[in-house]
Amino acid sequence: MLSGDPYDAMLLPELALKYLAEGYEHEVALKASDDSDMVLVDGSMIARLEDVMRREQQRLKIEYMAHLKPVIGAGNIAFVSKYSHDKSLLGGSLGDIYYINMASGEVGYTKPFIVTRYGWTFSVFYARLSEDANALHVEVPSAIDESFVQRFINALSETAVRGYPYQLIIAHKVANLSNDLMEMLCKAAGLTGFQEARGVLAV
Repeated sequence: MLSGDPYDAMLLPELALKYLAEGYEHEVALKASDDSDMVLVDGSMIARLEDVMRREQQRLKIEYMAHLKPVIGAGNIAFVSKYSHDKSLLGGSLGDIYYINMASGEVGYTKPFIVTRYGWTFSVFYARLSEDANALHVEVPSAIDESFVQRFINALSETAVRGYPYQLIIAHKVANLSNDLMEMLCKAAGLTGFQEARGVLAV
């Protein structure tokens, strides 16, 4: 981050860092999938793909896709989003998740359906893990059937916190950098002139 944009795409440091981090996240998810029944990743893989494809810099696309492509076809990696504007299922003026939340508050799911982006196939479904919680938008970079969705619900519903997978909450807490640690890192990098430790992210 401190040495500049590794993609030469004129990106702000926080964007360059975001793309690097997502690439590593895809690698970790793929490695974990070898020994796991199910791997959860926070966020939308389709949204990530569309974001990168809108960029003009070819080097960014090539390097990002090098991390992303091996994940395509993995049938046990689920990308989970709390918020989504996807309209692929119902085609309404608002995102599908809005109508699903309005229609019911019960634990349940929609049947998976196929979405194709840039020649790659994704299975998408919506699931509610807790009564009256918001539904989740889930993407799997492979063709799946309803049995996968049922396993998803069965594995996560009992431990969900306000409808969100407990496992992802814990992962976020473990990976989150505290303000104290950010201040230490800034001092080590000679960036002590910033009023706030996280101010470095805006440089």
